[in-house]
Amino acid sequence: MEPEGNLPAQWRSVNPPPANPNALMPAQMENVNRREFLSLMAASLALAGVEGCTPAASLPEKIVPYVQPPEQMLPGKPLHFATAMPFAGYGIGLIVRSDEGRPV
Repeated sequence: MEPEGNLPAQWRSVNPPPANPNALMPAQMENVNRREFLSLMAASLALAGVEGCTPAASLPEKIVPYVQPPEQMLPGKPLHFATAMPFAGYGIGLIVRSDEGRPV
């Protein structure tokens, strides 16, 4: 897709590019039936789901202490800061207490 006029490549029209006339439409595919298509899609989704369950992703991380802790953090003294969280599609403000880097 070529940039329109003198605009950079990231500023393009909202309209989609014209369809490729050489692309096959689903009605033109003769040797693929619905059952084969759905079984292939189910197998690909199952394999994608299995990838997320690998042992490497579930191994616990080794927690190490700070080499040089931040100046604001003192052991035993909580740190308070403001943040936001989503609630019913909107952001809601929160004040969070953090004990040695762990939000409470």
